Amino acid sequence: FRTRFEQGLALGMHEIMYPILQGYDSVAVHSDVELGATEQKFNILCGRDMQRHFGQEQQVAVLSPILTGTDGVNKMGKSLNNYIAVFDTPADKFGKVMSIPDSLIENYYKYAANSDEDELAAVKAELAGGTNPMLLKKRLAGKIVGFYHGEAAAQDAQAAFEKLFSRKELPSDMPDFATGRDPVRVCKLLTDSGLCASMGEAQRLIQGGGVCLDGEKVASIDSEVEPRDGMVVRAGKRKFIRIRTS
Repeated sequence: FRTRFEQGLALGMHEIMYPILQGYDSVAVHSDVELGATEQKFNILCGRDMQRHFGQEQQVAVLSPILTGTDGVNKMGKSLNNYIAVFDTPADKFGKVMSIPDSLIENYYKYAANSDEDELAAVKAELAGGTNPMLLKKRLAGKIVGFYHGEAAAQDAQAAFEKLFSRKELPSDMPDFATGRDPVRVCKLLTDSGLCASMGEAQRLIQGGGVCLDGEKVASIDSEVEPRDGMVVRAGKRKFIRIRTS
């Protein structure tokens, strides 16, 4: 705030009110301890100031570094679509962990997999010793999936990942999508089937080369297709449907 004020840049009222209101939360609940990421330090310290103003004992601030998103650049967040959701399926969790850049391996072992100091030291040594990062990521993905879904689900997710990406096989539990035989724009097919949430997402995926029909990449956002019974549509790395025509 000080830097922006000195540079003559705008400050929104909502930005100024946010730490005040968050600080009053600490007063309202008589907080003893507040947990937050390092980026929340200012707001949490506002809570301490607010408590002092109201004659309360000041809360203890416990801060943790942020978890970097799967893009390896920004903090993990839904708005940037670089996140792994608690309610993602085991397969999605496993696949997303495998997609992180190698530079995040240590960060995720520490902050997402609850690894102790001995394991962290071992991971660091393996990276320095030239161990294939994919092996470390598989182990990491297994730990994360196992924490939320159990060991059996972690093993199934790894088997599905290896089947899809290592042996280039199609998933056995691919959902069906019923449609007619008339020509349809691929973008519409992607949204109607639920593979993409919006037309914009479908267009971006096609432009990025992430959509295939029976293994053939879709080249244009204006492409049309005549649906065939049994046709496999792939969107991104992990989403598939099998077309069933009537």
